[in-house]
Amino acid sequence: MKRIPGPSETIDLGNFKRKSKKPGFDLVWAALAVILIIIILYAVMTNQNENGGIILIPNQTTDNTTNGDVDINSEEYILGLAISTKNYSLCEKLEIKEQECYEALSSYQEEACMRVDDYNKKKNCIFEFTLENNNTDLCWALEENERNECGLLIDPCYNKEDVELEICMALENNDVGFCESESCIYEYAKLNKDGEACELFSKVWEKVTCESLVEGKNKCNELVLLSEKDYCNYNYAMVTKNSKLCDSISEDSVYSYNCYLHFAIEEKKYKYCEKIYDFNDRWKCLRVYSISTGDIAGCDNIDPRASSNYESCYYTFAINYYEPALCNKVETQSKYLCYNNAINQEGTPLPPEKCEEIGMISWKDSCYRTSAKKNNDSSICELIAGSNTKQLCLEEFLSTEN
Repeated sequence: MKRIPGPSETIDLGNFKRKSKKPGFDLVWAALAVILIIIILYAVMTNQNENGGIILIPNQTTDNTTNGDVDINSEEYILGLAISTKNYSLCEKLEIKEQECYEALSSYQEEACMRVDDYNKKKNCIFEFTLENNNTDLCWALEENERNECGLLIDPCYNKEDVELEICMALENNDVGFCESESCIYEYAKLNKDGEACELFSKVWEKVTCESLVEGKNKCNELVLLSEKDYCNYNYAMVTKNSKLCDSISEDSVYSYNCYLHFAIEEKKYKYCEKIYDFNDRWKCLRVYSISTGDIAGCDNIDPRASSNYESCYYTFAINYYEPALCNKVETQSKYLCYNNAINQEGTPLPPEKCEEIGMISWKDSCYRTSAKKNNDSSICELIAGSNTKQLCLEEFLSTEN
């Protein structure tokens, strides 16, 4: 009878020898392998980021390093983590590499783009998002020129308002229905050479003005009634901004006055007023021109014999433009009221040099006193000729100091 070998004894199988195993030995190792796989899978799955990406975080040690000697609090580690997870909020944890972090993510996230300090890099990513999202909301962060360029990438009417917006929308959509104003209809008809758009006008002179724009020639003189011709020429001059058309209007027409006055103010040339046939209207034009533009040349070219317009021009100009010396030109009782109103206005302090040319000594002294007070400068009091007024001026400063 053969003896069965023990657990540690060998069995002779020729040249190959092995140890005998206990029953169930393979099953134990298989079970341990399964448990290990489950543990690894659980560790991986519990470390998924919010975007669904898997982050393999090494085991941490008490000195904030991984078993691979990487400091998880270092800027390099956080930067890499922010980029790999596309999480711009992690950039806020950085000091030295914060901008590097935002720049790396600026092509992926609008929030990161808006936090980039380098203007050119920010501009580039804003342009990218504007095109990608077909939205101009980010353009506001750019300087004015680039802001318009950004908006125009997707909106040809970007940053336009009122009539300009109407015209742009009408032209872009090839539809005059976007026009709410006459100016828009005129411009649309002119640029599109669309005579049908002119039918929107009910008045004959407006319709002819429109047709003139479409055909590129003045058709106003084809009208029968003189009043219609005059208004049509005036209207056509306004629309085309052509001052020469004023010469086509009847000399005694109110449209002639309005036409020349408009271009006098628009181009700041008082000479247009001198083309007006009626003298009273001419002086009136020069007066309105000066008050509107701040150019005293209009007042200076009014005939002094036309006293109403002449004095009214200097009186109003002196007060409106803080020029009390111009009250010298006023010869009526209004002279004193002119001085008073020009000198004692609220607002910007009166410079003392504006007092120098005042013709009446008492009003000149009053001007210096007011100037000293408003400018809080006692030295201006020394320019006063009258001893009593000078003393009062100086005392005002002494009382203030006390």
